[in-house]
Amino acid sequence: MTPNVGSVPRRQHVVSRAILNGFAAPGTSGGGWSLRPFNVARNEVQRDRGLAGCAYVRDFIMYAAQSAELAWKAVEDRLPPAITAVRNGVLHASPSSDLRDTITDAIALHFVRNPRLLREEARMATQATSDVRARTLLEREALRRAEFVRRYKLFPAGPQAHEAVLDDAMIPWREHIRSGALARVTLESLFERIRVGLRGLPIEVWHVPSNRELLISDNGAFTFAYSDNNSKSR
Repeated sequence: MTPNVGSVPRRQHVVSRAILNGFAAPGTSGGGWSLRPFNVARNEVQRDRGLAGCAYVRDFIMYAAQSAELAWKAVEDRLPPAITAVRNGVLHASPSSDLRDTITDAIALHFVRNPRLLREEARMATQATSDVRARTLLEREALRRAEFVRRYKLFPAGPQAHEAVLDDAMIPWREHIRSGALARVTLESLFERIRVGLRGLPIEVWHVPSNRELLISDNGAFTFAYSDNNSKSR
């Protein structure tokens, strides 16, 4: 288990500032670079903000957050030269293999550092805990009885005793879920597996035409539905 050390950064960015830079514009009154957020849930455009005030989630990772931020930073610190290589059209030059790895590492990072994925991890952990508890109560009577005798030097009197000893044994696991420790380890492990899987895969680079703009989101992708005549329906 990752040790819970260091201070806890409350604002944890889910989109790297090195990427946000590419979507920013000079702010008014010499206020530095800024973005104009759009709240999808409320369907409203919000006031311009500096990069530090965009694309973050409070307490995204609750356990060992400082070490998580340092792990993400190791990738993010390498992004500026990789992005420059992309813009200059030299990412696929042979000396740029390390920069290509940085791009795929960043893709892996932004895949796992995603609020939707974190919510799904929490749902699956809760469901798995419930399933294991139900299956253990149904199938492992001898194991429950032996554990009850080991703990209390008594024989269980009935079903409530079996449930009590099982719930007592599951306290550490439930605490890992409650504290965010399980989510922290799960996301880090998933990040490492994805980054290894992406290494060496081809990267397609799209250059935006001049006088055009792109939207950036903290979701992995946007999906639009189109009608038969190819007009946007939503």
